[in-house]
Formats: sequence, C-alpha cells, structure tokens
Amino acid sequence: MSNETFSIKGKTFLSKDLTRVSLQEIEGWFLSLGFVFFQLPNSSYLKLLDPGGIVDEAFLTKLKRKKCEEVPVISVVDQKHKESLINLFKKLKNSQLEVENIECSREILNDFKKVFVEGSHDYSLLDYLLAFQEVFSLFLPEFFKQVAEMDVDIFKRNMVMATFSVFLCLQLGYLDFNFLSDVYHACFLMDISLYEDVLPWSTHKAIENEQRLPGEGLRTLTDFKNIAGRDAFVQHPLKSMQIAYSEYGNVFYNRGVLNVITKHQENAAGTGFPQKLIQSDFADWEAVIVFVEHLIPHEPLLLDRGSGRGILKNLITNLYKNSMGQFYHFDRIAKILKKEFQIKLEVEKAS
Repeated sequence: MSNETFSIKGKTFLSKDLTRVSLQEIEGWFLSLGFVFFQLPNSSYLKLLDPGGIVDEAFLTKLKRKKCEEVPVISVVDQKHKESLINLFKKLKNSQLEVENIECSREILNDFKKVFVEGSHDYSLLDYLLAFQEVFSLFLPEFFKQVAEMDVDIFKRNMVMATFSVFLCLQLGYLDFNFLSDVYHACFLMDISLYEDVLPWSTHKAIENEQRLPGEGLRTLTDFKNIAGRDAFVQHPLKSMQIAYSEYGNVFYNRGVLNVITKHQENAAGTGFPQKLIQSDFADWEAVIVFVEHLIPHEPLLLDRGSGRGILKNLITNLYKNSMGQFYHFDRIAKILKKEFQIKLEVEKAS
C-alpha cells in the first residue's frame, strides 16, 4: 500500500497520503486544504480541486448530488506549522511588553527566512495564507466570496501580497498588531474599483503588464486604443482608495493607512501614476507594499506542498529577469533584502 501510486494529468500521487474527509468538514473550508478527489466505480480517481481551490456553493452542490458523505483528500497543509504561526501572532497581539513583542517578531521572522528565503523547510504557502486569514481578517465572508468570484487568481495573489507585506513590515520593526492588521487589509483593496463589474480582458492584461514592467500597462491600453479604459486605469488608485474608505473603512484601526492605495502604481523613479511620486514621498512601510505589489506575478499560484520553499528569493530573481533590470526598486527595501536576507539586487546584471 505504501508504494502504490496513481497519476492524474502527469502528476503522481501516493495512495498512502489519501485521507477520507467528510462533506461536513469540507463545507467549513473556503480554500481547499489539498487535492480533493472523487473515486470512480472502477476505483480510479478524478481530481476535483487543487490546493487553494475555492470551495463554493456550486462545488458543494455537485458533491451533494453525487450523494458524497466523504471524499478522498491529500492535504498539503501542515496543521502544526499553521497553528504555530497563528499562536505567534496571537501572542504578538496580546503582548503588553516591548521585549515580548521583539522576541515574538524574531520567531516569526526566523520562520519566514528559513522557508521563503533559505528554502530549508518543505511547507506549503497555503499554511501562511490560511494562518494570516484566521489571525487578521476582519472582512465579512461575503467580501472574500465576491472578490474570488471576480477572479480567483487575483484573490489568491492578494492573499500572498498581504502575507509578504506583513512579514516585511515586521522586518522593518513595525510590531504593533493593529498596524499590521491594517497593512494586511489594505492589500486586498488596491484594485477594488476595477472589480465593480466583470473585468475586461484588456484591463486584466494591463494589470498583468504593469506589474511586470512599470508603464507597460498603460501602453497596453493605448495599443488597444482603449482610451476610456486607459483613463479609468490611470485613476483607479484614487477611486479604489475612495471605495475602500467609504465601504471597508470599518475594518481598519487607522484609516490613514488606506492612503497607500493611491500610491501602489507609483515607483521610486517618479514614472508611475497617477501622481508621479518619487522615492521621498513614501514611508518605508508604503515602499514595502509597493515593492510587493510589483513582486508577485499575475499568474496562477501553485500552493502544493513545498510551494513556500525559497519563494521570496525566486520571485525577486524572476522580477529582475523579466523586467530586464528596469524595475525601479526602493533603496530602503534593497538594503533590507541584502542585509537581512542576503538577497542582492544586481539590476545591472539582469538580462
């Protein structure tokens, strides 16, 4: 039994890793904790969900129609690791002494470095996304469902952006839990004005290209002769901030943090939009969020076991390679990456 395997679309699974999970338990998931299968009458398996897949009403209805009381699952989430992250942040939240905050942040950052930079542990990125959602999120469940229905890949990208931003703000020395909570929530609202309706393909492409190389998104809409779309894209940071303030301001301890939304398409060189800000116009924590916004690509994220291993270092390498060394990074962020994580930003050598 231990050596038995089965393959689906070129991916091989070990039969011993399968566990039976009740439909009742799955109904409590928002994101799938692993690979979810359906066992066919001939004992072969049909894959229903990948790790991080959305467990929505349509999916649950299909299982109920098939009269499934339980389904085979291969979990990629290390529950012990996830709970340790949750407990560390709860400790940070409840701590009254600065020395305790410092020690707690040190433990969190040690985990971050070992997994995301050094790649010395085989954890799934999903451990962090689920832990952070449980610890920080004050959004109503309907908000996550709405954003995920618009574009599930962008939703999961926002989760990763929020996670990385919180970690890097901790590295900068921001230990106040309420402030970190505000940073987390702001990352979900950067493009909220673009998701009021179904996102046009040209706008989706513009968002993707702007992340890859500043200025490319605007050129994309210009090439498509989508002047209205271009104008809306230029103004979306300001409009998103207004929507965030009026509709979601209640989840923020300090609504002033929402101002970073107006800056997320800017860059250190002053060639961003809509205000063409320069490096001195950013607080260090704002520079972190803008950096992470440009760091994470607009493409489906793999959340399999081991997906967290070395991910930060790999993303930075890919960023500079794909942007041909033209990414306008912030000096303060570069110093953090080099000093604390031993990641060098050798822009002149990127090709």
